Order: sequence, then structure tokens, then C-alpha cells
Amino acid sequence: PMSCSAFVLGVNGEWPEQRASLGDVGLARCLRDHCGAVPGDHLVEVYDHRATRSNALRALEGLLDRRNRDRREASKHGSGGKDCGGTLLFCYGGHGERRAFCTRKYSICGNRIITEPWLKHSEVIDLLERKFIGGTAVCLVDCCHSGGFGEAVVQKSRQSPLNVKYACIMSVPPGDVAGMEWSMTECFQRAFRGGDILPSFRGHSEDGDGGRCYYLSTKDGYLYEKGGKRRIDRSKLLLPDATQKGGGLSFECYNSHH
Repeated sequence: PMSCSAFVLGVNGEWPEQRASLGDVGLARCLRDHCGAVPGDHLVEVYDHRATRSNALRALEGLLDRRNRDRREASKHGSGGKDCGGTLLFCYGGHGERRAFCTRKYSICGNRIITEPWLKHSEVIDLLERKFIGGTAVCLVDCCHSGGFGEAVVQKSRQSPLNVKYACIMSVPPGDVAGMEWSMTECFQRAFRGGDILPSFRGHSEDGDGGRCYYLSTKDGYLYEKGGKRRIDRSKLLLPDATQKGGGLSFECYNSHH
């Protein structure tokens, strides 16, 4: 069974083509079929008209509460909870701004239409910091300006020590726009099925906090190191044989909490 939890937030109703196979819905299906994720237990999906700020925060908090409950139960049985939900996979796909996910702004409650703001990156990080202490959050963010999520993590780390270890994998730099393809989710579906998506290497481009930051560009098919000093043709990194052994993620992305 899956030893981590996964939260998939998608606002992609306008991109239905291949969504169920290569997109966010396909990614969640891959987690169920190949990683043993149990919907409603380890895996929570929030899409489109349900993907308001309040619904997303409520669903994520519920997932973290179940994770914490399971860890407490595991501790009672002598395992210490070490293998129970130590990793959270957080995935977002859709529109984005530098400081926020462009979640749905309207919801209906009875006969009323309620307007909600977009979900800020800082709100997700604050919730993780409160409810995911001691865990590792792997954040896959595929939208325009997605690199802004990594900026928000760094900003939080400068305010106070982080309770969570973050590995942030973002489709484009903070000031750039993303492409219209499902390149990123397709890459990680390969990884979850056991295939390699990137070679084993460690970058030499350091950010100000001593971490490494890479952007897997969905716009032009290249992998950039921060600052654009190194460019690798992504098409040469995707292995056609997803069954090749020794797979999984083999490159370090962004970790502000080494």
C-alpha cells in the first residue's frame, strides 16, 4: 500500500484533451493503479467547479488530519509512525499567478453565489507548516508563474525555521508562462510507473539559500537550471520504456530545508 499521501488540485476544465490519460486526472489514476493510493484515504482530488479556495484548504486539511491520526495509531502499535504518511505529494495544475493558484472564484450556497479569492501559495504553506510537521512535501506545480511557489517557500524559511521539508518541482520560472501541453504530469506518470525521466546528476547552480532550483519547461521542452546557465533537451531524457528498472526521480529539484 501507498506509504505517502497525495493531494491533486486541478482547474483544467478548458483543457479536456488527454486530461484523463496524461493530465492531472491521469496522474491521480496512475497513483491509484501503480502506487496503491486509496481514494479518500491516501488520495484526495479536487477539480474545476469544486476547486475553490475554501474547498481546497478544507480538503487538504482533512487529508493531513487523517495522516496525523494514522501516525498516532501506528505509534500506539509500536511502529512509531515512521512509515505512515511521511511524504505528501501536492499537485496543482491550471492557471496561476506569481503568488497564487487561480482557483475557482465562485461557489453556490443555496440560492446565493459566493465569491472567493484565489488560493495563495502562502496559505498552502502555512497549512502544511501547522499540520505536516516532520514530513516531506513534494510539490508539483504546473501553471504559469509556478516558480512563485518556490519563492513563497523561501520567503517562509526566512521568517522562521521550517517544520516541513520541501521538494518543489515547478514547470516554469516565477516570471514566465507555461505551455498548453501535459508535459509535466506525463513525466511524473512515467516515474510512478517505475521509469526514469531524468538522468542522475547534481546541479552546480546555487541559490542564495544554498539550495538548487530547476524548472522543467513545459513551453519549449527544456530543463533549465536556475539562472538559465544550463539547458538540457527534455526529449532526450524521457525514456520510451517505462518498465526499465532503476527508475523513479533521480534528480534533486528544490529543497530549502537540507
